[in-house]
Amino acid sequence: MMFVFEKTTFRICLAPRMVAMVAMVAMAAMAAMALLPAELYAATPAAGEGFPVIETTHLASGKKVPVAKSGMVTMVNLWATWCDACKVEIAEMEKTLLPLTGANGVRPDLKFVSLDKEPAKATEWFSKNTSAKEAMTANLYSDPAFELADKLEADSFPMTVLIGKDGKILHVEKGYKGGAEGEAQVKKIAGLIQSAL
Repeated sequence: MMFVFEKTTFRICLAPRMVAMVAMVAMAAMAAMALLPAELYAATPAAGEGFPVIETTHLASGKKVPVAKSGMVTMVNLWATWCDACKVEIAEMEKTLLPLTGANGVRPDLKFVSLDKEPAKATEWFSKNTSAKEAMTANLYSDPAFELADKLEADSFPMTVLIGKDGKILHVEKGYKGGAEGEAQVKKIAGLIQSAL
């Protein structure tokens, strides 16, 4: 390679040894990444994969509970009061998902998991902005340290994960567009829940 700078010519030569060294360093870096735990670089779990075993805090009782319950269809919605799209989606989910029941009156386990650092903000928002306050607040959980969000590699909010009775992920939905498209998105989630019940 040759560069000309103010009438002075500089030559840069990459010797074969230098090229070999760079290649060896790159290969060593790739080998080292293969030895790292998968959770350090894993992507969001996909449909068909097992849902991670993790707990979250139920806001009304203050108790830690497993996110997914064996034998139940579970919907986990990661949201926050600072996320406007999340709040619009929750209103749509309340009217579409809350009435869902399967055979023998079986209902899905709905979990609205707030990522707010101050969980009381989520409770206050639910109290002021949901129609079925008692039913919705009974489904309110908290993840202020982002443990669940990190485990799921959540990179956009809201994020909804559907988990089947067998503990495997049925569907992952990221973001919310609002309007007719948003309504269709929530109806799709409702259909998936209904068919899994």
